[in-house]
Amino acid sequence: MSTTFKKSYAQAADGAVPTTDLAVVGTSTDGTVYHWVFYARLADAARSVIFDMSPGVGEPPTGVLIVTSVPLATSDGPEVLEHPFVPAAAITPDAFLAFVVARGLDRFRFTPEGTGCRNWCRDVLSGMEETGLVPAGTPDGFQAWLEAMSAEVGEERIPMPGARGTFY
Repeated sequence: MSTTFKKSYAQAADGAVPTTDLAVVGTSTDGTVYHWVFYARLADAARSVIFDMSPGVGEPPTGVLIVTSVPLATSDGPEVLEHPFVPAAAITPDAFLAFVVARGLDRFRFTPEGTGCRNWCRDVLSGMEETGLVPAGTPDGFQAWLEAMSAEVGEERIPMPGARGTFY
């Protein structure tokens, strides 16, 4: 059984609003490795819905998909890397969440160290590519961008290859 936490998701206000684009966003608050999430930027360009697969409990930790509405177009964290992409067709936050759940991508188990969020994002992108929700090559473009960012900020911050969790 998966866990999706939607307490901070303004589903009535944001769920059916089309997105202008999506972005995989990495934030680092302490100068170490990045935590990676999806931002679905809403058509009003002033709000986003974040899809954040975070480690929960267990050994290895089972992921908790945290869905949060925020009054920001992107993270306001102290250190942010962002890879935006435009879906092949308009998608709403509710449709994105339904896609993740229907494909079993909400049933994620992190590594024993609690890592794997970046490759979870890539797995979601790969599923979106397979179903035509993003243009062909989007996951490969994300990977190439990650490799360039790793070279820029250091492999200790963006390890290559990234840790891989598993799906259950």
